[in-house]
Amino acid sequence: MCKAGDFALCVRADRWNLQFLWLYYASWRVGFGLKFHFPRLTAEVRRVLYLMIPGTMGAGVMQINLLVDMFLGDPVANRILALFVFCGST
Repeated sequence: MCKAGDFALCVRADRWNLQFLWLYYASWRVGFGLKFHFPRLTAEVRRVLYLMIPGTMGAGVMQINLLVDMFLGDPVANRILALFVFCGST
C-alpha cells in the first residue's frame, strides 16, 4: 500500500508494472512469448550455493547485530553526551 509520503515511489512502481505488462502483451501478440525458467542445479551451481551459506548467514547476523546496537547503544550514547556537556559547563 502507498503512504502519503511515498507517492513518487508508488507512481514509479506502478509505471514499471504497466511497462512490463505492456511489453508482455505486445510480445505475446507478435508470437514471442516470455518464458521464465529456473536455472539448472548442476554440481557447480550447488557448490557455489553451498559456499555462499557462511557469508549469507554472517551478513544476516551482522544486520541483526546493528539493529540491536542501535536500540541498546543509542540511549547510552545520549546519556554520556549529556554527562559530558553537564560536566563541561561547571
